[in-house]
Amino acid sequence: MIKLLFSHSFLLGSFIFLPFLICGPCCPHFVQIENASKKNKVVELEEEIKKLSGQQNLQQRIHHHAKIKVICQHFTLLKVQADVFAS
Repeated sequence: MIKLLFSHSFLLGSFIFLPFLICGPCCPHFVQIENASKKNKVVELEEEIKKLSGQQNLQQRIHHHAKIKVICQHFTLLKVQADVFAS
């Protein structure tokens, strides 16, 4: 079915008649637009995953560093205690 769609041109101040073939959601043109939209969404989500993954890696490194620091402090304390008992 061919329909005439009316589009108002704000620049020209007039109406333009645009004939479009309207055949429903299986129309190749609509499918292409939908595919492009989905691809854009996938790219956005992949970027978000990379960002969140990077943040998680940073948090894990900070946590690991803090844990190592506590262990080192504990080891230093034990070393001092061992030196005190040895003398």
